[in-house]
Amino acid sequence: MIIVAGGIGGAAMMKASLSHQSASPDFFTSLPMTASRAYRLYANDKEHPVEVSADRKDHLAGWLNNRLGLSFSIPDLSSKHFQLLGGRVVPIGDTPGALLMYENNQNQRIVIFIARNPHNSSVDFSTWNTAEQEAFYWVDGPIGYAVSGTPDPAQLKDIALVVYRQTGG
Repeated sequence: MIIVAGGIGGAAMMKASLSHQSASPDFFTSLPMTASRAYRLYANDKEHPVEVSADRKDHLAGWLNNRLGLSFSIPDLSSKHFQLLGGRVVPIGDTPGALLMYENNQNQRIVIFIARNPHNSSVDFSTWNTAEQEAFYWVDGPIGYAVSGTPDPAQLKDIALVVYRQTGG
């Protein structure tokens, strides 16, 4: 499993958009690990990968926004050939996070993870690596994002940049 690999171009674009303040370390560093765990748990579930399916997208957006205390739109990844399957609430620490799952026509799945920390007011971005995984994730004030999946790293970077742009970057 890979969590979005960001290239120099994507990182440079985000770096130009985000200040160099450091995000809350616990919140920021927990994003890729929580997204990775959620991906491993739900992406391989063929029958119940999501709680609310894409055919109820408006309900899903309202439910997740209410649970997280946010106002965000569900990203459209059709330009990258991924369609929304749906989403669910997942925990990050003691607070709810949102997990949105997408799938392409090769049955590859990716997940966008969105979390909120009202005590965080800084912005930052980073990559995260282990022997099996890479991560590209960012935090913009009280909202953090991570994208995970198994397509090739260049495709994941492109997807992360689409999500970044659609979420206000």
